[in-house]
Amino acid sequence: LLMNLAFGAYLAFFSYFIGGLSLLLAFMFLYVRLTPYKEYDLIRQGNRTAALALAGNIIGYAIVIYTAIAHSVGWLDMALWGAIGLLAQYIAYQIIQRIVIIGWAQQVENDNVAAGILAAAVSIAIGLPNAASMTYR
Repeated sequence: LLMNLAFGAYLAFFSYFIGGLSLLLAFMFLYVRLTPYKEYDLIRQGNRTAALALAGNIIGYAIVIYTAIAHSVGWLDMALWGAIGLLAQYIAYQIIQRIVIIGWAQQVENDNVAAGILAAAVSIAIGLPNAASMTYR
């Protein structure tokens, strides 16, 4: 089976895979820079809330990347939709976070696990309509 696949199929797979990972890494980089606390420091200290919030954001945006890859007509199209999805994910999360989880930064600092679970769920829930909106219809 591997011998029957064209070289272009392998190239397409690796270009989309690397592109998707690059978008995910860019999202993670921006997310940790734009939050009011230091996620990785808190996670190293055992802060479960920071870990849950970051994990939920990663999963939510990974859903967006999946859709961008699955429905794009080319690599550049995938990258553009991924970037649009990144912006939409971040903006929607910031809006909902301010409405739903009052004093979010303090909740993270205090390791309020319930708030972390809610933040993760919100991030994943935002990722679903964000991804579903990536359509040409």
